[in-house]
Amino acid sequence: KEHKSMHIDTLKMLNSPFLRAIMLIAMLSLLGIPLFAGFIGKFLALKSVAVEGMFVVLSIIVLASLIEAVYYFKLVGFMFSKGEKKEPLKISVRQKTVFTLLAFSLILIGVAPMTISNFLLDAGSMMLDGESYVTMLVGG
Repeated sequence: KEHKSMHIDTLKMLNSPFLRAIMLIAMLSLLGIPLFAGFIGKFLALKSVAVEGMFVVLSIIVLASLIEAVYYFKLVGFMFSKGEKKEPLKISVRQKTVFTLLAFSLILIGVAPMTISNFLLDAGSMMLDGESYVTMLVGG
């Protein structure tokens, strides 16, 4: 039985600038680059570890992040390199819409993390307060 797995050559099928941009945004967010959603989480984790004086853990996180960056940028280089033409991935308008919304969310959360956080905290508080939640649902 043949095992189907994601092979690095599959990235060459991302010959659409749209798909490459989406993949790049996702990778930059995973790396914790500023202006992307992953930054605030990584920053807060590093800050709390530093405040606690756990410099060995801090060093491990920074080293792991550097290794991660090298790996991701190799993937990005491979993704944008020229090679044999592969059959392009076909994506529907619905899929493009979902990818665009997700990429936009990664950027929006990175640019305005506290605005999003405060909105979610307010929404959660309102849902936990039964009377406010029912009032909101029935519109009264």
